[in-house]
Amino acid sequence: MLVYFIGAVIFFVSSFLEINKVKWTANYHLGKQAVATLGCFFLIIMLGLRWETATDWNAYYTFFNQQEGVDFFEPNDEFEIGYVYFTRLIHILSSNYSIFLIVHAVLFLSLLYYSYQNLVTEYFILAITMYFAIYIGMTGSNRQLLAIAIGLLAIVQLIKKRHLLFFLLVALAFTFHTTAILLLFFLFFTKKIPWWLWTIAILLSVVFGLSELPNKIFGMAGMLGEAASGKVEFYQGGDQIEGSIFGILKRLMLAFIFIFFADRLRQKNEHFDICLNGFLFSVVLFFLFKQLPIMGRANLYFNVMEPVVMVTIFSILKERVFKNLVLFMYFIIAIFYFKQSIQMYPDLFLPYKGIFINQDLIRQDL
Repeated sequence: MLVYFIGAVIFFVSSFLEINKVKWTANYHLGKQAVATLGCFFLIIMLGLRWETATDWNAYYTFFNQQEGVDFFEPNDEFEIGYVYFTRLIHILSSNYSIFLIVHAVLFLSLLYYSYQNLVTEYFILAITMYFAIYIGMTGSNRQLLAIAIGLLAIVQLIKKRHLLFFLLVALAFTFHTTAILLLFFLFFTKKIPWWLWTIAILLSVVFGLSELPNKIFGMAGMLGEAASGKVEFYQGGDQIEGSIFGILKRLMLAFIFIFFADRLRQKNEHFDICLNGFLFSVVLFFLFKQLPIMGRANLYFNVMEPVVMVTIFSILKERVFKNLVLFMYFIIAIFYFKQSIQMYPDLFLPYKGIFINQDLIRQDL
């Protein structure tokens, strides 16, 4: 727990300084960037130097080692072509898997940081803090993490009206994880969508999710072909336990809070609509298909907006004392997020095992 605790302290203290606009240096923005860089460096070390920690370790570790002596353009049916070529390129540079993980972490975090800086008007560090509290359990999902990061970059290009670049980046993300095709939905999320339409959609999705229809849809997976059926079966166990009371209540609460304050919040962030629409769509998908764990993977491209809309609330809070009370509440929520995120595979995350930490620890079921 020490590594996670150190990371939590770095980001929570940084978020406190950010919320209170403490002048770390004579230049506030320079100090803010310095603190963000420190947090980024810590995450690169934590993600890049892990060993037998997080999900899918054996699958990706074995695949990386299998690239020895393989022709760069040799066909491979195990993973998407983008990830295959990315892995082979790094393997040419170094056959050390830790080098691969460090490069992966640098690329993923760079894209995440750049995209969040464009989507979040204020409190960027807090958004990153909440992101990792929510998604720490995704660590190890090498392909989809890159697809999500590239997808976020695509969304940034969309809000800048660079549509050709948006489509090219979505295509690139697709070569890392086929679910990235769902990013095309963001084409419909750039404008304000009436609050009553989202309210009806959420309520109907709750009713649908409680019915037997999702299970019937799940049972039709075999009709999609052997490959699709295999994917559904593989993910049937789910990546996270999303159907908990906590998960249900927090989604409903956040959805209606942000629908209620939407008019005030969009005045503070010109990109608020695309972020809000993406998040609300994730809520709809969650309730529609919460009985189908495979949809948890598909939903990640939209739920990644949750930290963005969460931190936007601070832009309409005036009193510093109240801001800090809300910040404290966010920190408490972040603890629950962290536990929820690793709930399916706690033994793969606790304790943290890395190149220099807990080397003698034996992991089970990697």
